[in-house]
Amino acid sequence: MGKSDHDFFPAEQAKVFWERDEYVFITGHPSEWEETFTDQSGATYIISTKKSLIQATDGETFLVGTIRDITLRKHTEAELQHSEAKQRVLLSALPDKMQR
Repeated sequence: MGKSDHDFFPAEQAKVFWERDEYVFITGHPSEWEETFTDQSGATYIISTKKSLIQATDGETFLVGTIRDITLRKHTEAELQHSEAKQRVLLSALPDKMQR
């Protein structure tokens, strides 16, 4: 309590987080983003965030968000794309008869 993103994240990342929060407050539309997150030890992660507005029974509006670490999934996807590209190169070097 009493702390903001700027107390925990590098300035540029905190700015992006605040801008995306502001988007939800202004439009009232939920948002979903993939973004980079750096923890206090300097480790970098890829996260998926979902944010939306919730209205309490007293009428006060709150921003509610969930964060999911998708670093491993994104790295695996990148490795798969790289492997597929290598496979296409190798297959393109084969004579046409061997590709069928």
